[in-house]
Amino acid sequence: RLTDFPFRPGGKFFFFSEENNLKTITKKLNDGTEMPILGLGTWQSKPKEVEEAVYHAICKTGIRHIDAAQIYGNQDEVGTGVNRALKDTGLKREELWVTSKVWMV
Repeated sequence: RLTDFPFRPGGKFFFFSEENNLKTITKKLNDGTEMPILGLGTWQSKPKEVEEAVYHAICKTGIRHIDAAQIYGNQDEVGTGVNRALKDTGLKREELWVTSKVWMV
């Protein structure tokens, strides 16, 4: 049984299942790939906390989209959280959408 999650911008997008995994709606991009519309942002995340946040988001809530950037300076912790989550869940890297940005300096 699915129940509505209280965050519903413009309609019913997010649902919790009985297993408490967050189910996300995806957006089809021009090249046909499906991008989850809900993701975990890592900007201004504190060292040591961001690794746990990424791990928790993937393993406990079912989030499959991580938003990161080299300029945030926490890419090692983000990567460690992703790798731990992949190992513990059995997910493949291809099942995650990781957004990154490059700043022109």
